[in-house]
Amino acid sequence: MTRYSSSALLKTWDRLKNSRGRDGQRSPSVGLDGVTAEKFDTNLEQNIAEIHRLLSQTDRENPSFPAYRFAPFRTKTISSEPGKLRQIHIPRIRDQIVLRAMSDEISRVLSKKYPDFLKTSPRHAVKQVIMGRESGKLQVLRADVNKYYPSIPHPFILKLLADFEVDSKVIRLTQRALTVPLRDTRLGKSADQENTLGTPTGTSLSTVLGECYLLDLENSLQLKNIKLIRYVDDILILAEKTDQLELAHRNLAQALEVRGLALSKAKTWKKSFKEGFDFLGFSFDKDRVRVMENKALKWGRTYQGIARSFAKKIKEASRSKEKDCLLEEMVREVNREVSGASGMQVPYYSIADDLSPFKELDKQIRVILGGIFRRSGRKMCGSVRLESAHAWAWKYKNSYQSALQESREKFASFSIDSRNES
Repeated sequence: MTRYSSSALLKTWDRLKNSRGRDGQRSPSVGLDGVTAEKFDTNLEQNIAEIHRLLSQTDRENPSFPAYRFAPFRTKTISSEPGKLRQIHIPRIRDQIVLRAMSDEISRVLSKKYPDFLKTSPRHAVKQVIMGRESGKLQVLRADVNKYYPSIPHPFILKLLADFEVDSKVIRLTQRALTVPLRDTRLGKSADQENTLGTPTGTSLSTVLGECYLLDLENSLQLKNIKLIRYVDDILILAEKTDQLELAHRNLAQALEVRGLALSKAKTWKKSFKEGFDFLGFSFDKDRVRVMENKALKWGRTYQGIARSFAKKIKEASRSKEKDCLLEEMVREVNREVSGASGMQVPYYSIADDLSPFKELDKQIRVILGGIFRRSGRKMCGSVRLESAHAWAWKYKNSYQSALQESREKFASFSIDSRNES
C-alpha cells in the first residue's frame, strides 16, 4: 500500500474535510468515538502518526494483517427522499481517513486496466441514454439490483481485488473493514450487528467496491445490438426490438446471479421512450429530457447547509469587518457551488431541455441568504454579488468544458484559515 505515509494521510484528511456532504456542510460525520473534525485537528500530528504506525506494523495475532483495526461503524437512519428512509454507517474520523486511502489505492490499481474506472459520471450515463435514443434504440429495460450494497458477497469481492493484483495489505484491510460490527448507539454494544455480507453503505470504500464489482457486467451479457448504461447499480438497457430486450433481461438476471445478486422484481420494468421513464434524476419523454420535479425540490438543501455553517459565526462576530468577511466568504461558497467550481449540481442538470428549474433555484438561494444579510444589516451587492444558477446552467449547456474551466478560474479554492479566523 503506497498511500499511508504521514504526508499522504494528511492530504487524504484535507480532502475529506473539503468534501461537501449532501446537506451542503463540510464537516465529516462523527463516528462512535464522538471525535469531531475540530477535535481531531487539535492533535493532528499525533493522530496521523498513530494511524501511520498501526498501518505500518503487522498484527501480533495475525501477521498477514496490518496492526490497524477499525472501530464499530455507527448506524444512522437518514431520509434520502420524503417518506423514504435508509441506513448509512459512519466510521470514526481516523477510520474514514484509512478507508479513503484504501479506496484511492484500489482505484489507482484498477485504473491501469480500466482507465475510466470511477470516471463514469451520471452525466456521462445520461448522455449515453440520449445517444441511444437518437440511434433508434427506443425499447428500454430499467433494472434495479435488489439491495445491492448489502448483498455483495465478501469472498467474491476479495477474490476480485486479488485478481486485479491490489496490494495484499489493502485486501487484508478491506477484509477487516467489511466485517466491522455495525452499532446503533441507542441500543449499545450488546445489540451490535455482525456484518457477514455486503459493504457498509455510506463509506468511501463501499462506493469503490460497488463500482468494481460490476465492472465487467456488459461483457458478460454477450449480446449485440443492445446498449447497457450503468452508473454503479443503476442499470438501463436500450434495444431496437422487444425480443432483444427480453433476451438481455434473461442474460442480465443470470449474470447477476453468478455474482450472488438478484434483480428487484418490483423495480425492474420494460418501457419505451414513447411511454416515458425516469433515470438518474431525469424524466425521458419521447424526445424531451426534463429534471425530475422531486429532484429540483431538494436542490435548496445544499445552500441551506452552507448558510447554516456560517450563520452562527456571523451572528457572534463582534467586529463589523469580521462580519463582512464572513458574509463575503459565505457568498463565495455559494457561488463556488452554483458555478460548478466545487459542486456538480448545476453542471449535471444543465443537460435538461428545460432550464427553468434553475430560475426557481436562484429564488430559493436569495431567500436563504437574504435573511442572514437582513439580520446583519447588510445588502447583497458589490463584492458579495450572487451568481445565477440559471446563467451558469446555460453556459454548461452550450460549452461544458469551457464553463467548467471558467468556474474554477473564477472561484479558486480558498480557506477561512487564511484570514486568521478560527
